[in-house]
Amino acid sequence: QRFTVMGLGDMNYSKFNNMGQMTDQNLERLGATRIYHRGVGDDSQDIQADFMKWKDGGLWAALEKAIAQVRLEGPRTTAGGAAIAPVSTAPVVLKPEVHVFYGHEEADGAAQDACEVFVECCKSSGVEVSLVQS
Repeated sequence: QRFTVMGLGDMNYSKFNNMGQMTDQNLERLGATRIYHRGVGDDSQDIQADFMKWKDGGLWAALEKAIAQVRLEGPRTTAGGAAIAPVSTAPVVLKPEVHVFYGHEEADGAAQDACEVFVECCKSSGVEVSLVQS
């Protein structure tokens, strides 16, 4: 499994960006591969600008590279060696599957707003977001 995290928060809180940090650390600890550096959005400043800087700093290139690696790896197998998906000789067009999870503590919806911007950026780039969950 591969991942990247855009953590959102407000630097005025004692646990600023704690959810993003913990999610990033735990996904790596569980064996997932980070494909792009963790982004940090600060709601006390300009959280949308933070997101755009993170996205424009190479997110799409990282996603394209990760997709290419998945294609090269071929089908996955179980611990016992059984193929999870049958091998096909027909050309396969893989579309990235993106799941977006966001946490929020405040009632103003800053995390949801940044999530919606990300989803729109994905859609405008032809990337399907199959799950959005808070």
